[in-house]
Formats: sequence, C-alpha cells, structure tokens
Amino acid sequence: MADCFGFAPARTAEWDRDYETDFRLERGSRFKSLLAELWERPDEQDECHARTSQEVENCFKKLAEEWSRNTMHISSASDLVNDRSYRKIIDMGWDVVPHLLIDLQRNKRFWFPALAEITGVRPFDQNDKNNPRRMAEAWIRWGKRKGYRLD
Repeated sequence: MADCFGFAPARTAEWDRDYETDFRLERGSRFKSLLAELWERPDEQDECHARTSQEVENCFKKLAEEWSRNTMHISSASDLVNDRSYRKIIDMGWDVVPHLLIDLQRNKRFWFPALAEITGVRPFDQNDKNNPRRMAEAWIRWGKRKGYRLD
C-alpha cells in the first residue's frame, strides 16, 4: 500500500514477521501495563472479612485510621469519599452504621456521605447541609431513634 507520497515499501515475509512480532510485543506490554493500573492484586492481610460485631468494630477502626492518615491533607469531599479505605467502610454495610455514628459523635469525622449511602436517608434539614455540627446532631438523633446505643 502506498503512502501519501506514492511510496510503497517492499514487503517481505521477514518484514511481515517482524512487524507482527513488534505489534504483539507492543500490544502485550501495553495490555499488561493497563491491566496493572486497573487491577489491584488483593492482599489477604489488608482485607477486612468481619463476621462478629467485635470484628466489625476492629475492622472499622483500622480502616477509619487508615482513611484519616491517607486523607489528612485532602480538602476535596469527592477525594475523601473515594479513598479506598472509605469505600471499604461503606462496603461493610449496615453492620458498620453504629460505629460510624459513634465515631461521628466522638471524633467528628466526615461520615455523612457514608451514612447516607448505606442507609439511604439524610435525616437533617436541607438548610443544614453546609453545617457539619447540625448534620452530626441530626445523625446522632436519628441513630438513637433507631435504637443504636451511642454512649
């Protein structure tokens, strides 16, 4: 096939073989690098597989501390909630709700998106959505009404 200048290189079996080999190597290495970026090998020591309430509490505390360390320099709410540890806490589901509420009450950490995603509710007045103190108070009241022991 000629290029835009009318020049057509002579194709040989050797050229085709080399081209195919180069293409496969390039495609393979590109694939491997993309795969490495997209897929993170699970580390069994890093995962929390909580079963009992004590295991849930221990796992939550571990992940919450990791999240605090990893995000102490971040001010973006979306970056805070997209942190790997934060997402793992959310993945724990309803079992972690009492621990989120207790931690919100004691440490005032940013658990509002996690609580909303897990529970599907936002128990605060929409006028208070920029007032963390009032949002926390509303979540604590909600938790107590639901029967969670938060003391």
